[in-house]
Amino acid sequence: MSKPRILVIPGWYPSTLEPLNGDFIEHQVSIIRRAGYALDVVFYDGNIRYLSKGQISQCSRVSAYEQRSKDLVISGPTWPKNSVFGLHLWIKKFASHAIEFGATYGKPDIIHAHTYLGGAVAKRIAELWDKPYVITEHYTGWMTGNYRKSHHRLAKAAFTNADKITAVSKSLGDCLSREFAIQAEMVPNFIDESHFTLGTPHKEPIITCVGDLIKRKNWPLAIETVAQLRRQGVPCHLHMIGSGPEQPILERLCHRLGIIASVKFHGELSKVEVAKQLQKSSILLHTSHIESYGIVIAEALATGVPCVVVQNGGSAEFQDLKGFTEVTKPQPSIIAKIIQRVTHQSPTPQEIRDDYLKRFSSDKMVERILNIYASMT
Repeated sequence: MSKPRILVIPGWYPSTLEPLNGDFIEHQVSIIRRAGYALDVVFYDGNIRYLSKGQISQCSRVSAYEQRSKDLVISGPTWPKNSVFGLHLWIKKFASHAIEFGATYGKPDIIHAHTYLGGAVAKRIAELWDKPYVITEHYTGWMTGNYRKSHHRLAKAAFTNADKITAVSKSLGDCLSREFAIQAEMVPNFIDESHFTLGTPHKEPIITCVGDLIKRKNWPLAIETVAQLRRQGVPCHLHMIGSGPEQPILERLCHRLGIIASVKFHGELSKVEVAKQLQKSSILLHTSHIESYGIVIAEALATGVPCVVVQNGGSAEFQDLKGFTEVTKPQPSIIAKIIQRVTHQSPTPQEIRDDYLKRFSSDKMVERILNIYASMT
């Protein structure tokens, strides 16, 4: 039996405007291609912000990869998606680009959408082509209640008509069951572990945080924890990777606590640069209120870095792994004690990495996705 050809329709994907947005989906596509499968990707990055960049017309880029796979990324200004009209216009244009792509390069056997937004586009294409589609849901907003009613209706229609649904964690899957009365198979996010290899931690403890600088990530707790450690005479340094509207507030907090000299804000970094920083790190500290999964935790464990993580739902997938410590009482004094204990009692980096790969290696995750594809053909 020949391998099915897959068309990937992501709700997020790297583009000219946001080169790191959804890059984990891009990496997962690349891994499945290396397994010998043909995956094409079509992504329409319609965004009003292109006008501020001086781009007034649409442009497209086709890239060729192994297994004769192709990526088509279209970018350009369009009506803002934060209105019902703008959202449905984006879906309509996205679907038309994918249909044109299929007419040029051939229709797929299966459509794989990422997020309910990709699912809404996939539904439209699947109805025209009479092809099955699967949705992989990543969106944390279903767990936090951060969504519009119009998006809920859109997602409901996409999920109801999908042939398969997967969620990146049990917590997210349970949420989808409550919200939409659907059953989702749990397939965790996965990484290219060849990019996240063992390194050499810095002599002085380096605590690294990775994620958008937004309120949900609860980064003041990380800063207050480092301030607590510094007051106790621990010569640690905090490295924050990510960007967002909370950065000025976080910088002011560092100044107020007197630790600004011990904190470095890196801004957004590529996966290669994140890997290099993790290789120098003693601890990954993750303070988010809620997560659908927590891919940076996977990246740290694959690098052999112990993780101290505030209980947040999605991170429960890692709770039995070596090097992973879950915090149930998110207080700076408690986390500071845990960090000091982990620093002195953690398994070796090799043991942490080996235990992570035993359960979450990309080979195992790809096998689960390929089994889903096989069940749809």
